[in-house]
Amino acid sequence: MLVNRSAETEASRTSCCESARPKQDFKQIAINDGVSPDVVDSALTNAKFDPSVLAHDHLQAGLQGNYTAFAVRHITPGRIKRGKTMLVAYAEPLERIE
Repeated sequence: MLVNRSAETEASRTSCCESARPKQDFKQIAINDGVSPDVVDSALTNAKFDPSVLAHDHLQAGLQGNYTAFAVRHITPGRIKRGKTMLVAYAEPLERIE
């Protein structure tokens, strides 16, 4: 029975992602973040769902589990210190990008 549930879950993920809805959601997020609608339309006009990308994504061992487990492994004091240092070092170009 578990195999069937797993297959149903995978099928629902695939059919969900193949629909136009995620593309529309992504477009709206980009527009809300300040990207011009013309740029969004131009960049995503020919974008298509590729199931192999989703399959590869699900195989990434480092992304298995929940966010808390991920954060414990990846958000370390050393990385936070390095990030703060880089923010200072790259403040000027980052300001221009914003």
